[in-house]
Amino acid sequence: MKLLSKLIKTRLFIFLIILFGINSKFFHLRSENYEININDSNIDFILRLLKKADKRNAPKMIINPNSSKSIIYKKSNFEKELSQKELIYLIKNPRNFDQELIFIEEALKFLNKLGISVFLLELNNEKGSAYWLPEKQIIKIDNKTLNAGTLTFAKILNHEMIHIAQSCKGGSINSFPKLIGLNEKLNQEKNYLLSSEVYKNLPKSQISLEKEAYSYQDNLSAGKYLINKICF
Repeated sequence: MKLLSKLIKTRLFIFLIILFGINSKFFHLRSENYEININDSNIDFILRLLKKADKRNAPKMIINPNSSKSIIYKKSNFEKELSQKELIYLIKNPRNFDQELIFIEEALKFLNKLGISVFLLELNNEKGSAYWLPEKQIIKIDNKTLNAGTLTFAKILNHEMIHIAQSCKGGSINSFPKLIGLNEKLNQEKNYLLSSEVYKNLPKSQISLEKEAYSYQDNLSAGKYLINKICF
């Protein structure tokens, strides 16, 4: 595996923050210190790390010092509180992310075939958690996002794939992105993210690109569909 030691500075950054309103305790999870060019030889390794994160993030029953029991779990600030009954059900029946794992595997292989490199690395000096560099055909993703688990990682990847389709709309896969023309579908959480410091100084044109990507990142078929439709 080839290590990536230096971040490329360019005006063509397309940022994606991946806060998702997660409780601050979430960030106490240990970040795996990997810098990897993701390809066919190590996709299984990435999937294993995501599965481990899903297991860590799932609701758990703990014994308190006074011998009482409590349930701990991690959730977005925009998600409703789960009842004790719902939490106990999730403990007994952990959520299955098999479809998201399949999406991640297929999307990474699809991007590799297009000649697009996906790097997982530490982005301590960047404000975002992922971005698309069209002139280099590179997607960079902060390795700490692995801690958020499979669903969040899948959305990150899909978001950047939508940016790739926007580049194709701009003329080619190496072009600066242009709006595809999709209807915006932003909820309270996404509007909150778009109001963060990450986007504060970006021009309105780039904010519009982010709004379009945020609108469809949850639809995991969107990125690949748009790339196939616009790039080819």
